[in-house]
Order: sequence, then C-alpha cells, then structure tokens
Amino acid sequence: MKMPEEEPIKSEETYRRLFNSNPSPIFIVDQSSFLIWDVNIMALKLYGHQKADLIGKTFFDLVAEDFREGLLQVFREKKTFLGKLKQKNRKGAFFFVNLRCSQGVYRDKSVYIIITNDITDQIQAEQQLAHAGKMATLGELSAGVAHELNQPLTVIKTGSNFILRKIKNNQPLSDETLKTLAEEMDAQVDRASAIINHMREFGRKTEIHKTAVQVNEAIRGMLTVIGRQLELRKIKIILDLDPELPPLLGDKNRLEQIFINLAMNARDALDEPAISEKMIRIRSFYEGGWIKIDFTDNGCGIPKENQEKIFEPFFSTKGVGQGTGLGLSISYGIIRDYQGQIQVNSRMGSGTSFTLQFPALKERDKPNRHAPSFEAWHHEPVGSPRPKKEAS
Repeated sequence: MKMPEEEPIKSEETYRRLFNSNPSPIFIVDQSSFLIWDVNIMALKLYGHQKADLIGKTFFDLVAEDFREGLLQVFREKKTFLGKLKQKNRKGAFFFVNLRCSQGVYRDKSVYIIITNDITDQIQAEQQLAHAGKMATLGELSAGVAHELNQPLTVIKTGSNFILRKIKNNQPLSDETLKTLAEEMDAQVDRASAIINHMREFGRKTEIHKTAVQVNEAIRGMLTVIGRQLELRKIKIILDLDPELPPLLGDKNRLEQIFINLAMNARDALDEPAISEKMIRIRSFYEGGWIKIDFTDNGCGIPKENQEKIFEPFFSTKGVGQGTGLGLSISYGIIRDYQGQIQVNSRMGSGTSFTLQFPALKERDKPNRHAPSFEAWHHEPVGSPRPKKEAS
C-alpha cells in the first residue's frame, strides 16, 4: 500500500522529467517581479548558465536593452507570442529567439511559462536578403541621386565661375556680393553632403534594433532619397502628416526602406502617358492605439489576381532586369517584425492604396536611461490620451 506522502514526490518527478525532456528552453518566471523560479536543461544549454546562476535573476537580465520594452508589452497586454526577441548568453553574445508565453501557477505563485526557440540563423538569412534588397534599390535610384546632386553642384559651379571671371577681368567684387556667393555655395555643399550621407546611411547593413521612432521622419527621409526623381517624372507628392503622432518601437532606416519600396512601386504604376495628373498622397494619423499610414497613388492599379501575390518573394510583373520582386516581400517582413499590418486596395485604372498600421509606443513605454524598475512599470496604470490631429 502506497503511503500518502509518496504521491507528491512522484508528481514532482513526473513534472521534472517532462520539463527537462522538452526540446525547447523553458523558463518559469514570477508575474510580479519577473524573477526566474525554474529553468529546464535546454535553457541551460542555450544560454550557457548554471541553474544556480539563473535562479533569482529577472528574465529581463537575459534580454538586450533595446528589446525590453517590446517584451514588457507582451507581459502587460497578456500576449502569447513575440517574434525576434534579442537575448544574450553567459558570455554576452547576442542571439535571437521566438518567445511563447502563457500564464500558470507554480508552487502557489502566479507565473509566466516562457518557451523560447533559437532563430538566429533564420534572422541572419533575412538580414542578408533585406540588405540585398537595399542594394538593388540603391542601384535603381542611382539616376535619381545623380539628379539630386546635380543641382547643388550646378550652383557651386556657377558661383565659382562668376568669381573667376571677375578676377580675370580685374573687376571688383563687393563684400556683400562675395558674402552672398560664399553663403550660397556653403549651403549647397551642406545639401550635397546631406544627400550623400543619407544614401550611405540607408545603404549600410543594419542590425535589428528597436528604439522610439517617428514615422513622419522616415517618410521625409524617403523623400530625401527619391523626391527629386519623382519630381522629374512630374509626380506630385501630397503630404498629410499628423505632427502629434506618438512614436512606434522600430528602426528609422528599416521604416524608410518600406516607404522607398512603396514609392518606387507607385512611380512605376504612374509611368503611363494616359495619366494626366500623377499624384502620390501620403497620410499619417493615430487611431485606437495604432499609428496608421495611407500610401495612395492614382496609377494603373494592380490586377485582382496579383493582389494576393505581391508580398511573395521574387514576385514581379516588371520586365526582366527591371525589378527584383523583393521590395514588397522585405517590407512585409519588416512590418511584421514591428507587430504591424499592411493591406492593399487597388482597382485597375483607378490607382492603389496601401494601408499600414503599427502599435503606438505610449509615453510610459519609451526607452529611458533613468526609467523606473520593470516592476514599477508593470503596475503603472494603463492609458494614453489621443493626440490632436493636424494636417502637415
């Protein structure tokens, strides 16, 4: 006959056997303090720690600083999944995981049961593909960049020729004229330098990094790169940007890549002689906790049978050598990384509208070097006033 005390012992052994046989790292984390109460063997292998080192640490100690706000939102909003969480092992090396989270009870305490899966190889492959897409975009933009730089160079050349001509003809130059010429040439050098630096920044290979970002800045950055090219094609840009938008958690460089891809697609859709007045309208606004962007053109439209395929890698309706088919696929991946959504609405002959939305980063979620503890954040009351809306 079994003694009553044998049942809890057997139950604990069963739990421990199932816990340690799971092929994924598992953490048992206190819901209030985020302290780690228990880990399985796979967690010790992936993170490189001894069990005694992890018990008593907070789960946030294993998370890269710029990803902590995103994880905090998962806990606060009781989400069950977070893709692309950046973590670090005992040696300080960073890697990426998908995270699944559920609520449970462990020894009479309310806990999160966190399961992670290493996706570092997948992320590296995605980054290489995204960078290849950037390089292809820069190649397509090269003609437009030449036009962007030509204007300041022309002003500088004209000013220097004027000064040389005056010197050769022994003609005096007033201090006021010389000052005006010097100021204008200096401003044009700054403009050319800003264009080159912006292109270099866009083309660099970026790591996945998340900070508070203003969408409107990324939209204006896109116009720095491709605005002149659109102007030369007689495409009118209409901006209706809410100046009081809250930020989102993302990366300006990657958001700019989305808008450049959308602008280039709109440019090609407007390349029709029959369209008398070519327009791209970009509207940003805040609604129900989401930052939304409407990106609309009055071009040729997308056939209905292609609308479900446009986000697939390498799908393109352009001729050979005219596009890689990566732009919208990469954009879709970036939007998904930032917990966003994108929808397309198009009619042949009437134009296309892309609607993007991203969760707004509330004031209390902003990265802050002097921020309170995670426990204090966790118990902070939820709520964020809706900003007033103004056309820009």
